[in-house]
This record gives sequence, structure tokens and C-alpha cells, in this order.
Amino acid sequence: MSLTREQMLSEMDQALADEIAAQSASNNSHHIATDGKLVSNENGQYIYTFTLDETWEPQDDAPLRIASVSGKEIKCSIVNVRGTFITIASDKPLPEDLLQRINFIDDSTELLKRQREALKQVQESEGHLASKSFDLIPYACRIYLWHMKVS
Repeated sequence: MSLTREQMLSEMDQALADEIAAQSASNNSHHIATDGKLVSNENGQYIYTFTLDETWEPQDDAPLRIASVSGKEIKCSIVNVRGTFITIASDKPLPEDLLQRINFIDDSTELLKRQREALKQVQESEGHLASKSFDLIPYACRIYLWHMKVS
């Protein structure tokens, strides 16, 4: 049974929703770091380095949340990690107390949420590339559609 483009998009959306729910149900991992230093402040980005209590191998550009004493979470992203040294970027300056000891929360669902949002914006191009790639348009139909555009 062949799926339509809309059915494929719907199933992709459901798969992403299921994965977001599964990852949200499991506890986000926490990582403690100390000795924070502001490295630079350019173009509205605050770049900090920290020393992690233990090694951690997250992906560069992965979104993180920082738990603060006030209860508000601060969003940031990983610039890079080498051994126990982590460099992060934040849109807001971090309070001094967080530079001494910080609790990073690995927010693995953020990228899935962005991907799901992007999926909702997908539109078929004039050339029907997606439909052709997934063989949703039979070959004869592809030729017919092309001739219709040319004529």
C-alpha cells in the first residue's frame, strides 16, 4: 500500500510527537559544572567556559537549560565540549552565583520540537520533488505534469 504525501507527513509528525513524549517522560539528565568564566560578549551572545564534574559528550549546538535558584530556567546552547571543559552560549548574562556552580539540564526534546514545527511548514514545490523522490507520482504522471508546466 502506497502512502500519500499527506499521510507520510502525518506519520512523521506522529513519530516526532511520540518521541517527544517518550523523552519528556524520562528524566532529563543533569550535569554539574564549576569555575565559570565569561570569555566574550559579542553580538548579544555571552560565551562562557566551565569545568564539568564528569566527562560528557553532548553534540555541539545542543540546547541546554540552566536551573537557577530563582526557579527560572535560562536557555543556552553548547558551543563545544573537550574532556571536562564545556563552552556555552547564552542570550543573557549569567548571574555570578551560577558561575561558581551551575546545573545544566540536557534538553534533548528541544531539537525534536523544532523539527516537528519545521515539518508543519513543509510545502510541495512546483517540481514535485518530494513526491517524485518517494515515488508518490508514477513516472507517466511525472512526465505529464512536466509537459503541463512547459506548455
